[in-house]
Amino acid sequence: MNTHYFAWRRRARVAIVLGLLGLASWVDHTWIAPRGRDDRAAYHRRVGRIAGMADAVTIEVDIADAGRANTRVRLIGVAPIAGGAGPDESQHAVQRAVELATARSVRLLLDPHQPPRDADAAVRAYVWFEDDPQREMLNEALVRDGIARTDGQQHPFRVRFESHERRARRQQLGLWGDAPR
Repeated sequence: MNTHYFAWRRRARVAIVLGLLGLASWVDHTWIAPRGRDDRAAYHRRVGRIAGMADAVTIEVDIADAGRANTRVRLIGVAPIAGGAGPDESQHAVQRAVELATARSVRLLLDPHQPPRDADAAVRAYVWFEDDPQREMLNEALVRDGIARTDGQQHPFRVRFESHERRARRQQLGLWGDAPR
């Protein structure tokens, strides 16, 4: 075989590889293969300001998310208190949560052992107050004040949350004042 044939085959292979790399780059940067968001990189340790509360355990933070001005954040380790409290008590507890949280600077910390988003696409995080010298956690403060309860899931702060919940129930704080024991 002659050397021109081998040189031609080598150039053809290089051209094919370069063409495939160019095609892969084009597909990667177009709508054909949209990039998945890496929520951990986007939200872990991010600082923002609380813009509002969707409910007793879900907040809105002024960090842009998927075309929206705010990111909805579901607090890890806490759940709403169900039953017992009437609408006035529930409204009072949510109002207390709003007073505690709204317009405060917070840092989001995602749990590496849990999915970054819940079923409603809210970012799941521990929320720490940045403007508090004690660096209090919103998740913990809501349980401590009887506005939320522990969710029973395994997480690093579970024992602390359960201790706060027992005390809040015993002292009938927040919604525990009228909730069944």
